[in-house]
Amino acid sequence: MKTLIAIVALLLVAFAGFQVYQQQQREMREEQAGALWPAVEAAPTITRLDSFLLEYGETTLAHTAQMMRDSLKQEIDWQAANGAGTLESYQLFREIYSSSRHQKELENSLEKLRAAKDWQTAKNSKSIQVLKDFLEKHPASRFAAKAEARIIDLEVNKIFAGKHGALPPAQKVSGAGSGVKNTMEIENGTAYTLTVRFSGVRSRKLVLAPKATGSVVLASGQYRVAASVNASNVIPFAGEQMLSGGRYANMFYISGLASK
Repeated sequence: MKTLIAIVALLLVAFAGFQVYQQQQREMREEQAGALWPAVEAAPTITRLDSFLLEYGETTLAHTAQMMRDSLKQEIDWQAANGAGTLESYQLFREIYSSSRHQKELENSLEKLRAAKDWQTAKNSKSIQVLKDFLEKHPASRFAAKAEARIIDLEVNKIFAGKHGALPPAQKVSGAGSGVKNTMEIENGTAYTLTVRFSGVRSRKLVLAPKATGSVVLASGQYRVAASVNASNVIPFAGEQMLSGGRYANMFYISGLASK
């Protein structure tokens, strides 16, 4: 019995000694990692951080090193994706990093590229709906103004091609005829919402509530003008107008001309 007790006591002493040894080894490793870390932190690279993690992966500095490595790797991958500047490169980055400090810039870049790609399809389309779909999908795109102008041109073409009344030119009320800007002042004398479209140098449109007045600034040049109201029994009006710099005025009213 005494022999057994002695053996157990020896084992306990040996175990305690081993624990002390392990603790001493851990402290030594922590000291070694701490001594090396300032140099790694001062000039971090993926290679240096990988080497540090391989050598001191069990130390308390390993978590900090791993976070620094992940951040550095993400930045390197972002520079590569941004440098390529393609849909594929940005999409791959987003797949790898579901969230990053570049998230807003990433989404903006993706939207610009998608809008540019979709515009290549929409810009030559003769479908008003295709262009409206583009605007709904990319309302803040740099191509939005071009899409709106294209819609106006197509709507004016449609009115000219269909049944319409003759729209006399607006009256020029001031200007010598040599300016590059024109102010078109319009009065809606009808009981309906009025839309006046100008298709030409810079296509624009003006929407006026019943009995309201408004104005639109247009560049000088030749325009095809079409006006319609939100009433199915009233046909639209269309005509041409040469703007040569100045202020023009036009009043719209219902003269009784209606569609059959």
